[in-house]
Amino acid sequence: GLRYNSVRAATGAVDALPARLAARAMAPVRNPVTEGARYLRDRFNAARRGRTDHNLDAFVELGYAPRADLELRFSVSQKTRSPGYVERYVWLPLEVNAGLGDGNNYVGDPGLEPEVSRELEIGLDWKRAAFDFEPRLFYRRIDDYIQGVAIAGVCDYMMDRTIDDADEALVCVSGLANGDPSPKRFANVDAEIYGFDARFDYRLSASWALDGVLSLVRGRRRDLGDNLYRIAPPRLTLGLQHSEDTASVRLETTLVESHDKLARSLLDPDNLGGRMDTGAVAGYVLFNLRYSRAWPQYGLRLGAGVENLLNKHYAHPSAGFNRVGAGDVAVGERLPGTGRNAYLNLGYEW
Repeated sequence: GLRYNSVRAATGAVDALPARLAARAMAPVRNPVTEGARYLRDRFNAARRGRTDHNLDAFVELGYAPRADLELRFSVSQKTRSPGYVERYVWLPLEVNAGLGDGNNYVGDPGLEPEVSRELEIGLDWKRAAFDFEPRLFYRRIDDYIQGVAIAGVCDYMMDRTIDDADEALVCVSGLANGDPSPKRFANVDAEIYGFDARFDYRLSASWALDGVLSLVRGRRRDLGDNLYRIAPPRLTLGLQHSEDTASVRLETTLVESHDKLARSLLDPDNLGGRMDTGAVAGYVLFNLRYSRAWPQYGLRLGAGVENLLNKHYAHPSAGFNRVGAGDVAVGERLPGTGRNAYLNLGYEW
């Protein structure tokens, strides 16, 4: 498969109250926040803010079946992603961070290049009368991967001069006005993601079946050696299902290993007033129970279940950090996973 996308991005001139305060003839005593905002506004407005990305995606998959129950698979692909509007056009260092939730303030870069991901995958499909097994091994190389990088400026502001350095302006505005003395800038870096996935299904009898999915993934910056943010640790999901005619009961368990391969270049323990929990994330085990029943003659289907059956308290390894005070979750603590959840649904087909 082959696909071409043309992505046009542009924005108008920007302004904000702190920047306007610095320009008033009768302004109060000049300060690094207003001066920094003015400098960042003028610099952003003078920059080239419109561009067109020419993105090419491609996919090729080959299969070979040496025998009836076995097929070997090989695929290569390229996927391109243009930066989002937050990644390109946030001009003041703000908590707005494209959903990262890593405790940092971010600023965008209109000159960001699109990410280009090239992947090689090999695997097999092995299907027997009572057993299916589908493992996959993959390697993904990402050029111009978009991630936050540290801003090296120092807020060394003197009242007898104006700020004329972008990094200094960013650190002054972020640290003095927005609570993060070490903001990040979205930038293009080099990265790689590799791992192993496998799915299996084993039919124990006419009414009992066992299935599972195993996922092992690593993500690294090639230019720095640091781990990528929000790469999940090893994870195994198992399901045991009993089916009779039009009804089934299913017990699921998910086992997640502890996560210590953290993106140290992004997680700053001094953020959020020094309350960032940047330690390893504990592993956990969850159980789900599901029931379904169908009445084909009436077109009805009932579904019910309880997720996180034992009401396990846990933090998902890719969850963000809480920045809101006066709540049950402390500032700087990882956001907890979903507690016990019961559901009931009824469907009708005609």
